[in-house]
Amino acid sequence: MTAELDDAVGRRYVDGKQLRQVLINLVQNAYQAQPNGGETVVSTRVGEGKVFIDVADRAPVVPPADRDKLFMPFFTTKDGGSGLGLTISQRIVEAHGGTIQCLPRPGGGNRFVVELPAEAEG
Repeated sequence: MTAELDDAVGRRYVDGKQLRQVLINLVQNAYQAQPNGGETVVSTRVGEGKVFIDVADRAPVVPPADRDKLFMPFFTTKDGGSGLGLTISQRIVEAHGGTIQCLPRPGGGNRFVVELPAEAEG
């Protein structure tokens, strides 16, 4: 796993434990979706009045028809998956005034993009 973190992100009004759970869910999903480990990149940046957190992988691209379903309770594409990790992650992100979406990654794979308000603590 690679981390590309923007120092401008700084501290925010967020519940660190809850956002940690979102990142655990996203990184774990990326790892499990990639045969032989693959490549997972976590990156952050600030822009457009928002903080962006991306978790990108090289797993098979989620079909467009499934992207909308990914955040629905009990929808899963994994054997033995509960279909709750992304639902919980979405609720946490939305409780922080943000959004989460799945997009195709240029060059193959997926990007889960979390957008949060860039309201700095202070």
